[in-house]
Amino acid sequence: MSAPSSVSISNIINFTGVLGLLVSLWFVNEEIEQSRLLAEAELIQNRNHSLMAFYSAPLEGSNLAAQLMKSGPLIEIEIDWSDAEESAIYTAITQVRILSLLNGYNIYNYGLAVDEQTIEYIFQVATRIYDNCPLREVVIQRVLTDFLLEVQRRSTNDCSIEG
Repeated sequence: MSAPSSVSISNIINFTGVLGLLVSLWFVNEEIEQSRLLAEAELIQNRNHSLMAFYSAPLEGSNLAAQLMKSGPLIEIEIDWSDAEESAIYTAITQVRILSLLNGYNIYNYGLAVDEQTIEYIFQVATRIYDNCPLREVVIQRVLTDFLLEVQRRSTNDCSIEG
């Protein structure tokens, strides 16, 4: 058996070096992609928080808003839709709630810290809001198409039947 030649050892070293470089480049690419996704998710979250602050600002100090907020996230109270102030305040509260739900959904889509139980809750609440016919348009205007399609799939209320 002959000793390995210096050329074959050199080839092995070169191959190992190239392989190490390729693996390093792959890891760098993965880190860049993860950083990009996190930055994108943060931008979306900041946008949603800004919108929530915009819709919440007029509600501060309002006794009516405080009463309506006590209904919790499931929109279980009756609203006098003919009362302009009451309907405007409740619509603003609903916009904030929908944006908050959408925020959770966006975080879930980016694979960040939202489990299946939480996403199920998000869709349950969003569907309950969507099934409240006077609020349906708020949901439609505020959410992403894929979110809306899932809410519509879960919906049990055909608002076109109501007068």
